[in-house]
Amino acid sequence: MLRCFSYGDEIVLFWDKTVKGASLYEIFLNGKKIGETAKTFFRIKDLEPETEYGVSVGVRGRGEKTDIVSETKCRTAKVKKDIVVTDFPYRAVGDGKTLNTAAIQRAIDDCGKDFRVVIPKGVFKTGALRLHDDVELYVEKCGVLKGSEKKEDYLPKIPSRFEGKETLCYSSLINLGHLDRSGKISVKNVIIRGKGKIIGGGEELLFDTIGIAGGNLREKRRKLKAYQNDLFSDKEEKFRSRGRLINISNAKGVIIDGLELGNAPCWNIHMIYSANVVTCGCKIFSKGIWNGDGWDPDSSKDCTLFDCEFDTGDDCVAIKSGKNPEGNIIDKPAKNIDIFSCRVKKGKSHGVAIGSEVSGGVKGVRIWDCDFSCSFFGVHIKTTRKRGGYVKDVEVRDSKISRVFVRQVDYNDDGAAAKELTEISDITFDNVDIEYNSGDPNFGLEADTYIYVRGFEDATDKVKDITFRYIRINNKEKLREYDVDDCENVTYNGKRIK
Repeated sequence: MLRCFSYGDEIVLFWDKTVKGASLYEIFLNGKKIGETAKTFFRIKDLEPETEYGVSVGVRGRGEKTDIVSETKCRTAKVKKDIVVTDFPYRAVGDGKTLNTAAIQRAIDDCGKDFRVVIPKGVFKTGALRLHDDVELYVEKCGVLKGSEKKEDYLPKIPSRFEGKETLCYSSLINLGHLDRSGKISVKNVIIRGKGKIIGGGEELLFDTIGIAGGNLREKRRKLKAYQNDLFSDKEEKFRSRGRLINISNAKGVIIDGLELGNAPCWNIHMIYSANVVTCGCKIFSKGIWNGDGWDPDSSKDCTLFDCEFDTGDDCVAIKSGKNPEGNIIDKPAKNIDIFSCRVKKGKSHGVAIGSEVSGGVKGVRIWDCDFSCSFFGVHIKTTRKRGGYVKDVEVRDSKISRVFVRQVDYNDDGAAAKELTEISDITFDNVDIEYNSGDPNFGLEADTYIYVRGFEDATDKVKDITFRYIRINNKEKLREYDVDDCENVTYNGKRIK
């Protein structure tokens, strides 16, 4: 299926990788070939605004004939007028010191669907900002939207969700919509894009939020480590109240494109009870940030991530759907999640995680043309005995990953148990290179194998139908190829191993 979105002079195309073995795609505009790509996305630039174009994607078949794979019509948008935040009456100051929350929020409030808010060159410090329907926020090259390091600048607290539980959190740097477990959409058609940066309050905001003060950075980090070791004695659960970089609640039709995003005090992009969120062409980083996930679709559907680079302090991608018992009651799955042409830098990132919060279910995750060989865990499907829910219909193909884990974990396991164990089924890894490049000093300590599948010893039928096809292990560091137990119907390169 060919999908697209557009700006005034550009159409962005992306499509499913449905033709097996296709190595080169040809792109046509109004019937004329305009380019080729080995990827499953393409940008068509220098177009006329408010114009409908016929676009199609084909592959070269036998006899040099091109077979059209998919086609659609796409209309370019109207050219928008700029609301520059430094102009009158807003007069924001890009000196990296002045707090510009009120000025930038006023510009956002004034922005109708025929306008866009522009962050120009400079560093514009701000607290929480709130976007509405049809708003576009554009950050120019050399422009930085920089989050304050003070928790007071992210009040009032708002209903959000953290590790599967609805709770009050500090507002995020950028906020879309209002949390409502009924799924009612509260904001739609929002664009956040540009060539600049959106940077959170980082470690200092994290410290302030959970109450770590005094001393230099090294001393604060030592205190944070002690705090982490005694998390659940914190009756106020301050760690759960941290804001995100971009919080998307009950939203539909959100585009995040082209930016450098990072250094939130917690996760970077978090979408809850939302639909049709596309993130592309971004660099997402939170290196050194505790629990600094990159892109987290949470009980959300039809979300797409492509052409992004990660350097995170935790999971690059974490797909979630709630935690027992609340997640079982709300019963909203994460489904139809596409991730392709993404990569991770060497560091402490954890690749793609599904879970452990899966009480509402996860279904229809597709990953292709990605390189997560520099991540610690690669692809990690995880649950606990209490979760319930399910993970099914997951496909990873034509990619490089560091390792595969399918297992139960024992952390974040408070709360009453579900009536049933989690069902994990219909998982496929096809044409995958397992190539470990991250340099994790703990590599091999948790499991001395590249592929680790461990179900429930008292209910082996709950983890089943897992296929590893055309798997190549390219580096061997005294690890076994696989360790598979407490599950059913697992095949590895054509051989049934369980």
